[in-house]
Amino acid sequence: MRVFFFLIMLFFTGTSLFAQSSRLPTDAERTFVKKVEQRMSLLLGDAAKKMAGDWMIEFNADKSSQQQVNILQHDGKPHEFRCSLSMEYIATPAEKAAMDDELALYFKNQPKKETAAGSRLNDPSLKYSIEVTAIINPYSFTPVDVQQVSTLGATTNVPGSVLTLFRNKELGTGTPYYSLYLGDYHMVNENGKQLLKESFGKISDCTNARTMLIEVHSSPAVADLFISKLDLTAFNRLLQDL
Repeated sequence: MRVFFFLIMLFFTGTSLFAQSSRLPTDAERTFVKKVEQRMSLLLGDAAKKMAGDWMIEFNADKSSQQQVNILQHDGKPHEFRCSLSMEYIATPAEKAAMDDELALYFKNQPKKETAAGSRLNDPSLKYSIEVTAIINPYSFTPVDVQQVSTLGATTNVPGSVLTLFRNKELGTGTPYYSLYLGDYHMVNENGKQLLKESFGKISDCTNARTMLIEVHSSPAVADLFISKLDLTAFNRLLQDL
């Protein structure tokens, strides 16, 4: 009996703590999320449609920000929104045969050591899929040490972004990817380091799109082509309008 009451008390204590650390989103936050979702769906969809060939395209919005808000993460920060875009190339029979031959040759010539290390930079299968994630007002942002992260790949100049990084090292089984930072970021030099930081401190109005991080996972050539289809002027306009 004591164990039963102890479990009941533990349950209610946990429920109470959860309630204290989270809350329901406000009507203004729900409206903000819906507006951002509509704009991001259109902008990412437009870029996807500009890719040559036939692709299966799927846009997904993370609904968690419309259901619960983590108070500790959210306090003094703009409301976060996450979404993703998945693309899979639809090959013709002739293309499928060529793809199969290319993959077979790649894995036949791939040294076992590289395979075990998960080196996928030249994996031909990556040419036929694109995974995009976008975060507006990322809660988890920390200043980016530009020189340090550049050692894992490179920095590239993409007009419309404050900083674009390409990563192709220490990925494990992950894919190479580009990270594009847009919006209220600025570069500063601190203690001999070049850092990318947010341009604002704590804010009272959380329904305000301030920053955006877009990641594009694919083969470098295909990811670079997809990025060229992104209307970064329109993405930056979203950050100004909302």
